[in-house]
Amino acid sequence: MNNKDVYYDLNGPCSEARRRHGDEPGFLRWWHSQGGIIPSRNEFKWISPDPLRFVLPVLGKYHEDPRKLMAVLIATDPGMWFGEAGWMGVHAIPAEIAGSIMGALHGPEIFPAEWRQWAERIAKPWLGLAGIVRRRIGEEAEIVSMVDAMARRKGKAISPLHDRIKGAIMAGAIGNAMGSMAECRFYWQVEEQYKGPITTVLEPKRLESEDDNQMAMLLVETYIERDGLPVMARHFGKTWHERLNRDHFFPFCMGNAYDLIRSGWDPRITGHWSIVTGSTVMCMEPVSIYNIGDPQWAAADATAVSYMYQRGLDVTAAAMLAATVANALRADATVGSVCQAALDVAPRAPLKTFDRRPFKNAHDYLSRCLDVASKYGDVLAARRELYGKCLLYHCIDPLELWGLALAMFRIAKGDVRQSAIGGTNIGRDADTIAGRAAMLSGALNGTAGIPKE
Repeated sequence: MNNKDVYYDLNGPCSEARRRHGDEPGFLRWWHSQGGIIPSRNEFKWISPDPLRFVLPVLGKYHEDPRKLMAVLIATDPGMWFGEAGWMGVHAIPAEIAGSIMGALHGPEIFPAEWRQWAERIAKPWLGLAGIVRRRIGEEAEIVSMVDAMARRKGKAISPLHDRIKGAIMAGAIGNAMGSMAECRFYWQVEEQYKGPITTVLEPKRLESEDDNQMAMLLVETYIERDGLPVMARHFGKTWHERLNRDHFFPFCMGNAYDLIRSGWDPRITGHWSIVTGSTVMCMEPVSIYNIGDPQWAAADATAVSYMYQRGLDVTAAAMLAATVANALRADATVGSVCQAALDVAPRAPLKTFDRRPFKNAHDYLSRCLDVASKYGDVLAARRELYGKCLLYHCIDPLELWGLALAMFRIAKGDVRQSAIGGTNIGRDADTIAGRAAMLSGALNGTAGIPKE
């Protein structure tokens, strides 16, 4: 329950209605004198903000008798709203809701023929929704069938489903730790400092200290605790409230959102007061694992969760990332299908940023990154052109780091090692770029592609 007052408001009249269930005259006397009247003591019992209060008690008794149900709801004088409530009209809102519930329970045949005769003509334009529902159910059935097949084990080995999820989480963590050594540098500075490209994890302890990894694990833990139910901003915000160490995270996005959540703000909106960084792109793969095989729903859930601590382009980039991972975990996924999944959800609306950018929109920018990537088979050789055509105002720009990560994944052809090397040695926000590129490769190919060392 998000609001216990709503429970108390509903529980009273519903309990009284159940008590009078077998006594119709007594029920009607109670309803017309008390149950269906708006109390003046509590504005939240007014019809508009709480219509279910006027539906549920009656629905329990008359859900199979539409004439009586509508008569009771419509004929009752609301009364007692500052003395009289005639200006409010009758109980039209509860009648609509009750009719919808009754139709959903029993189908249209429950209503009198003369009602259906005029109602079906009016409702005809809306009935196309049934076709959309059938198509959606078909898509979900295909996903369930695919996941069931992937979940089957062969002998003592873990299932392909388990292996792909493990590959995504492990490869992302390894790429993040590897790339952290080159963060916020240009690629030539990385080579100068390390006397050549970085080709392995130099400090394994960074697996446990990098904020990308920690944030992803907090989101994983939130999904585990929800035990199959969806995760939204409020659930992730609860995890932050209980476990996040503010001093370990960038203060102007994650730290700021954490402070607001701890102050009692609703986690669904706290991201609107953060500066735009790449902080949600770096950890949204658990959303995709939950929405495996369904890029559109993964993008939608990632958007909802991301608004907890980000806004603008970071939410857009996180949605694109989520779509690609959901596709990469499919049994039939390819490098091409993963990249296309990102383009499919990339917005084509004009960019709204404080700086001028030579791109029409996010789709245009992502297409540019992938066009450059298509020319190369060597992740290191592509860096110069990617810099020349794809760099944006700052290394933490979420669109840049996401575009470079997807480009490295494509050039590496889904190879975990090459994705991590390319993401690391391109510099800029290298820990997140390498983590995202390697994670996509791990999701596509499982643990077998992760270097043994």
